[in-house]
Formats: sequence, structure tokens, C-alpha cells
Amino acid sequence: MRILIACHSFFPQSHAGTETLAKEVGLNLQKLGHEVAILAPKPNYASEQIIEPSMEQESCEGLQVFRFSSPRIGSDQPLHDVLSFRNSTLRILYRDLLTVFKPDILHVFHLMHISGVLLEEAKRSNIPIVFTPTDFWLICPTYQLLNWLDEDCTEHSLSDCVRCLLAERLNASYFPRSRLRSYLEDLETAKKDNPEFENFEKILFERDLYVRSLFSLCDRVLPANSMMKSMLVSRGLIENETPVVPFGAPALINQLFAEKKALPQQSKIHVGFIGTVRRSKGLHVLLEAVEKLPRNHPFTFSIYGTVHEHHYFEQMRLKIRKLPEVHFRGTFPSQEVEKRLSELDLLVIPSIWHENTPLIAYSAMHTKTPVICSDTSGLADAVYGYQGGITFPKGDSAALAGLLLGIIKNPSQIEEWSRRILPVPTTVDYTNSLLAHYETLSALHRQTLRHL
Repeated sequence: MRILIACHSFFPQSHAGTETLAKEVGLNLQKLGHEVAILAPKPNYASEQIIEPSMEQESCEGLQVFRFSSPRIGSDQPLHDVLSFRNSTLRILYRDLLTVFKPDILHVFHLMHISGVLLEEAKRSNIPIVFTPTDFWLICPTYQLLNWLDEDCTEHSLSDCVRCLLAERLNASYFPRSRLRSYLEDLETAKKDNPEFENFEKILFERDLYVRSLFSLCDRVLPANSMMKSMLVSRGLIENETPVVPFGAPALINQLFAEKKALPQQSKIHVGFIGTVRRSKGLHVLLEAVEKLPRNHPFTFSIYGTVHEHHYFEQMRLKIRKLPEVHFRGTFPSQEVEKRLSELDLLVIPSIWHENTPLIAYSAMHTKTPVICSDTSGLADAVYGYQGGITFPKGDSAALAGLLLGIIKNPSQIEEWSRRILPVPTTVDYTNSLLAHYETLSALHRQTLRHL
């Protein structure tokens, strides 16, 4: 089969969980003899200097990649990300790509930057569409269902969304967070100060209607866990019979590491954080927990991650400077994930948003590295499902500190957690599950064409 995979960004510039998942699936499909291409934007794909949309072809890590750029919609990149949900300037590019590549299946992992126009053109060309929602972008413009006060925003109004988008812009301009609440309470005045947001409720209402039409274009929607499925079912976007297809640990994980981790013999217990450095990932929760530990505790902490919110990172760096046992170590190539995990005794995932099961959780459990994570359902389902560790209440640094204190009293807990971890599926297993859906859709498509 010929499969086109669409992703909102891609290697080498972007290498977070969704990009890793798309790459792994692409490489696995290629190994099985299928022809695969990735569709993703160029870096700075919507800069104000771009006048006409364009597309180039390149190779990345053995995969064929079609990279596009587009004129900017709105005054800055964040506004473009919201307003480009239906970017008609890309229509002819996509039509030409589908005509030339002739995919049997279009699999979309994220529509941000890509725009729903791709689905419209695929349906026009009678190409079966598979969609894997890897976050909440289609039901939340800031994609995290977390409002500007770090509160759960599962239920929200259009005015709430406008406040969040305004807060995102103001935070990026170092607007004092302490002033945000009073400033955004008077939304009408805030919109007058930011004229581009004057009619944003109407734009977001149109976006919601359009999103519903996009789900109706998909032949398969494949959420990765029960939390994502229930979110989409409750909004009437998918049926209750929709199957759940869980992710897996990246296939590069070496089976050599899938043995029980021995109880640390060294004087320090090595704890890691691996994730994007942004507030929703909860690094501040971990650092606040460390601050609550007694002096001369037996832990050392390694923080790995790409900096996404620079103002947030500066705040965290100030905290880290006061904590000699905490080290910010930057990023590492995805090929080194097994090595880094093998060096850890514990991985902490303190996210304060509804994580859609980050791949690092699967990778940790696959290497028998226990996970301590917040009790958001996407994370908790995976960790408890594979008996991979323990959870604490989201955002509760005291509870996290309590778990770490428990390890000080009983360090053999680490070995017990590690021994109990069940076998974790890999992205090879995930790809095989996807392939079964592709083959079913392809057969139905051929049958439909015979009856035309």
C-alpha cells in the first residue's frame, strides 16, 4: 500500500511524542514493504515573508517527506495556528500532492498547521482517511484543555477560549501573570486592547462547526485510550463503538533492557524528568516537591527537555540554581532514549494537563523503569494498566514529596515496582494494529469502486 502520514511538525527540527509516533509508524510500514511519505510544514512555515504557498520534497531518516509553507493568517504565529484550521491557500498544493503520490490511505496524526483542507481534498479524491487524535487541538484551540489559570477546562465556553488565547499572547510578552486574572475578567476591554480578538467568538464558533464536519470525513478515528475516546464521544464527534488502539514504546528500544532493573547500589537514587519544558508538563511540581525533601536526601535529579516556554524556563532555572541535586541536561537524540532511561532508577511525569499517554511512559515501562506520575487519566490508565508505578494527585507537590520520602524509608520499593511491570507493547505492535484497519478500509474502498 501507499500511505501518506500527516503531522503538524517533524524531525529533525521537532521531535516530541507525536512526531516520534509518526516517524516510528512510517519506518515500521516501510520495513513491511509499504510505500510511505510524511506531510509536514517547513520550519517557520508561515512567516510573514511568505507570499505564495510552496512544497518541497526531501528525505529524513529514510522517510520521504513533503514539506510545505504557507502565507501567514493573522499577525503572528500563535494566531495563525488557530486561524489556519481551514487554510484554503493550501488546497491546490494538497490536490497536486494527492494526484502525484496517489495514497491508498491518508493517516493524520495532527491537523495543526496542516488544516482540514487536506481531509476535504482526500475525500474529494476518494482516499480513505484515518485520524489518530494525539492531543485536544480540535476541541481546544490551545490543545491542552487547561485554561490560563492552570485549571481543568474540559467544559468551556467560547469566551473562555478567547481568554486563554489572549493569555497565551500576553504571557509570551512577559505580561505579569499576577495581573492576568483582573485584566481578563473584563473581556470586552481586553479585546479592544487587542483588536484582532474582537470577533473571535464567532471565529471559534465557525471552527467548532468545521471540526464536526472533519470528523464526519474520517473513515476511522482511533483514540489511544479510554480518556480520549470518552472526550470525543461526549461531544458527539465519534461513536461509542469506536475502538481504542493504544500506542507503544518506540521500536528502537533494545530488548536487552527489558529485564528487571536491579536495586540501586550507588549512594544516590537517580530520578529523571523527560519532557517539553512548558508549564503544562509540570516541571515546577517536581521542583516544589524537591524543595520539600529533607537535606542530604539520597536523590539526584536529571531534567531533560526542549524549552518551549522561555519565560517559564527562566523561572525553573532560578529554582534549579538553588537545588544542587537537580541538573538541567538539555535534550538528547531519540536514539538515546533507552540509554538515558537505563541510567535512571525512576521517571517522574508530573503533568498538570490531560496527557494523552506520552510515549516516554511506555518507553520507561518497557525498560523496567518505574514511573511516578500525576493521576490524569491518560497517564494513570497506562501506568496502572501495566503495573508500571504509582500516581499522585495532579499538581500536588506535597503528595509527590511524600512518595519520594516513602522511597527514602523503603528503597526496595523501586525494585518491587520494576519487577511487577508487565510486558509493554511497542510501536511495531501499534503499527500492526493500524495496518489491519488500513487493509479493511482499502478492501472496502476497492469494493465501493467496483460498484460505481
